[in-house]
Amino acid sequence: MPYGKSGRRRTFQQPDGTGQMKRFAFALWLSAISLNAYADSANCHQKANTPESIAATMDQALQLKQQLNSQSDPVVILVRQGQDMSSRHLTWSHAGYAMRQPNGDWRVYHNLNTCGTAESALYIQGLYEFLADDLVNQSIAVLRPRSDIATALQTLLHSAIKLNLFHSPPL
Repeated sequence: MPYGKSGRRRTFQQPDGTGQMKRFAFALWLSAISLNAYADSANCHQKANTPESIAATMDQALQLKQQLNSQSDPVVILVRQGQDMSSRHLTWSHAGYAMRQPNGDWRVYHNLNTCGTAESALYIQGLYEFLADDLVNQSIAVLRPRSDIATALQTLLHSAIKLNLFHSPPL
């Protein structure tokens, strides 16, 4: 590993920035795989929605949209607590990329496991659907990548071919 003058480990950086997006995407992919491995996909019962829970989720989606629209980011990373992961010393159980659409709406690109299996599929949903999964709590974190990473993510999310390569289900 390369070390700086201080003797401390330094991060790899290429002068033109190429490779950083690949490392970032790979690290996020590994994180998603790890979280999916920890996820309890055997919990397959669905809770009936009430008018109150639907209204609360719609309100949260509207607040999130207003927060996202208050900045000019084309792409952000949203993380949520869909499951209680505290026994594994984790807070967040799920992440997705949210991309601003030309009409001002946001679409969230994320993997979800098929109930009771270790198999996942790529979903593209609105903010409401992303939040409507019977979350453990309503905390949502918004991560704002640097502009060069956001641009690379935008390119990835706009390409069906690249999305297919990004999410390659088991054969």
